[in-house]
Amino acid sequence: MKNKLLVTGGLGFIGSHFISSLNDENYEIVCIDNLSNSKLTVLDRLHDASSKKIHFYPIDITQKHLLEEIFTTHKDFSSIVHFAGLKSVNESIQLPEKYYLNNVVGTLNLLDFFKHSSAESFIFSSSATVYGDSKKQPVEESFPLTGTNPYAWSKIMCERVIQDTITVCENKKAFALRYFNPIGAHPKAILGEDPNDQPNNLMPHILKSANKESMLNIFGNDYRTKDGTAERDYIHVMDLASAHHFILENSNLLENKFNILNIGTGKPTSVMELINIFEKVNDTHVSHSFTTRRPGDVVTSYADSSLINCLGWFPQYGIEDMCRHAWMWKKSFK
Repeated sequence: MKNKLLVTGGLGFIGSHFISSLNDENYEIVCIDNLSNSKLTVLDRLHDASSKKIHFYPIDITQKHLLEEIFTTHKDFSSIVHFAGLKSVNESIQLPEKYYLNNVVGTLNLLDFFKHSSAESFIFSSSATVYGDSKKQPVEESFPLTGTNPYAWSKIMCERVIQDTITVCENKKAFALRYFNPIGAHPKAILGEDPNDQPNNLMPHILKSANKESMLNIFGNDYRTKDGTAERDYIHVMDLASAHHFILENSNLLENKFNILNIGTGKPTSVMELINIFEKVNDTHVSHSFTTRRPGDVVTSYADSSLINCLGWFPQYGIEDMCRHAWMWKKSFK
């Protein structure tokens, strides 16, 4: 018997890599995506790469009446994996109401159907941004939540409503995967990070600079770090996908109804270190310049992922792989 998954935001950067990581014979996928920051061509690539069945619906999770149609049509979900959400720190500062509507209200809508559905698990795409500018590193799941921007607070609110909802649901579990900075691309260059608008993450800007499309602006070189640039825990997007898959297959390893797990490598890498590694492994040059810090950015953030490590999951790719695979993707799909 196949497991049927509802995957929200399934054509986005992380959602599409998650779908690509699933065993063809074991899963039937219902994918919803409003295409605000993704492309329909991703669905073609997913179909070309595997034989798994993907039902696609181009809807927004804030459209509750359309969600109802999906849960009416598909009554046998085993799990819901929730990636859909806006994620720009800077935009969230400028348009906070947009983030609370999309991220929080959208999640509330999804939970309303989840609690009455056959699905036994709800896996939420959370973020390390919920820890704010933590003075202690590495970051543990038990650290206080101190969001520094509306995007972070929207994730904190989502976690809370998931926790409160799952508490009153019988025979169901929920997981909030707080992951750090996903980069890289599919090792076969069939998928990668390809936002519709101005990229929010660092790697797409590095790729544009390496491809001589634009100059890379580095926001701040006066942080109290080894080279003055901010430090992050970069994790390969395929490792992030495998972490979701691992939890999907091993939810019984955790007894709590609501579970929080950091997903990272535990290794901080500065912006300049990432650029230098990218240039070295790909034998190319990344033109860059320094500008002022962005509001809401933190100095250093890297994970203590010992909880999920103790369960048996570990990242398989290094920073060199992340840089190499991202460049392969860029050269394949210019």
